[in-house]
Amino acid sequence: MIREPIDIIIVTWNACDYTRYCLDSIRSHTDYPYNLIVVDNGSIDGTIDYLERQDDVLLIQNRENLGYGGAITRGYEVGDSHLTCVMNNDIVVSPGWLEPMVRIMRQDREIGILGTLRPASFCLHPDGQRDTGLVLRETRGYKLPDPEVWLEQFCSPYTYEDFVEEAKRINNFGLREIEGPPSFISTCCVLVNREIIDRIGGLADPRFFRYGCEDVDLSWRISIEGYKIALTSEAYVHHFKHVSVEVSDLDRKASTEGNMRIFYEKWRNEINRFLTAKLSEGVDVKKRLGEEDPDYWFLARLEGMIGAEKFWQSVERVKSGKERI
Repeated sequence: MIREPIDIIIVTWNACDYTRYCLDSIRSHTDYPYNLIVVDNGSIDGTIDYLERQDDVLLIQNRENLGYGGAITRGYEVGDSHLTCVMNNDIVVSPGWLEPMVRIMRQDREIGILGTLRPASFCLHPDGQRDTGLVLRETRGYKLPDPEVWLEQFCSPYTYEDFVEEAKRINNFGLREIEGPPSFISTCCVLVNREIIDRIGGLADPRFFRYGCEDVDLSWRISIEGYKIALTSEAYVHHFKHVSVEVSDLDRKASTEGNMRIFYEKWRNEINRFLTAKLSEGVDVKKRLGEEDPDYWFLARLEGMIGAEKFWQSVERVKSGKERI
């Protein structure tokens, strides 16, 4: 059986050491056929020189920073594979990571986006005591470390390969469908179905120029059109998180808040509809937001940014019938 190559699209913005580590891991751990498409957002740290020397990379250089959404869209438009991998440049893949993702999405053509195990609250560390998101923060240190050193500390006492196998063993939930809203799939490393993405209007809404919220927007657009957003425990990728933003001195807080305001205006009616429905079902959504329920994490952040009074007044107007959606 001929296996169609998968386009792997990566956006770079400085953080050359992490980009090099990412590409090396793809070459070492990917048995499935693939094409590498890298879109650079104006790096000034040697990233361009490095990428120009990579014979297996199709490099697209932006004259100005288009933001993550604009850059990933350029790469997506150049590619043409039915299943496309979208990946951050601070990712380290693991042995055999891609094949199960492809198999799952080919078995279920209704899945629009598929994520993996990664450092996050839903993924337990093999030490059995802490979630991997917490361990990532604890091992980071005050100064951004060398990626190889950081990964070694994160995986301790395991090698990376042994860590991955243990992580898949103890987090063996199979295929988990996600409800969006309220939740979403981080696009740090995902496989998407091009046919579905084209139907819902593309990978990224151009309004989200800054960094943040474009992954929530993508998941929700897929979900409300009736397609599935899902996670698999058959693959693990390591995500260092926010490295390019940090080394490039972007004000991440201001960028995220700006995008969250755009997001809230776009999705306010859908959020109100969702919360009103949950309240009518007897779900204590305020408690879930207050207790930082992982599924309601993003809505809790929105509530904090908008202000609880304004956020819930909008919901109450819909619930009472004073405002129609």
